[in-house]
Amino acid sequence: MCLFLGQGHEEVARLLGEGLGDGRRVWRVPTTAASGRARRRLGPEPLKVLFARVCRSVAVPGTAGAWYRRRQLVAVDGTTLGLAAWRTPRPATPSRPPGLHPGRDQDGGSRTVATGR
Repeated sequence: MCLFLGQGHEEVARLLGEGLGDGRRVWRVPTTAASGRARRRLGPEPLKVLFARVCRSVAVPGTAGAWYRRRQLVAVDGTTLGLAAWRTPRPATPSRPPGLHPGRDQDGGSRTVATGR
């Protein structure tokens, strides 16, 4: 669904489904619930097959800058996201709502690392 980042499920289905009709039948966009039921019914196998067919390196042996001494280069990138710490919530007062308080309780974080070839 990342092909159309920022678009909703139904808009993505509409964009992908354009041209599927044969002129005699009308193709309708499936609802979110229908898509969920189909995923449960089919299981993970269709995506495994799709991944096995299309997941390939875009670099070929002659691609400039993709190789170093016959080894394909891999990029690694990472980031840290600031998250609110999980502390015991403070009781509510008229001037302060219950829960965590930005500025004082933000000492947590999440590190994310991704690789790419």
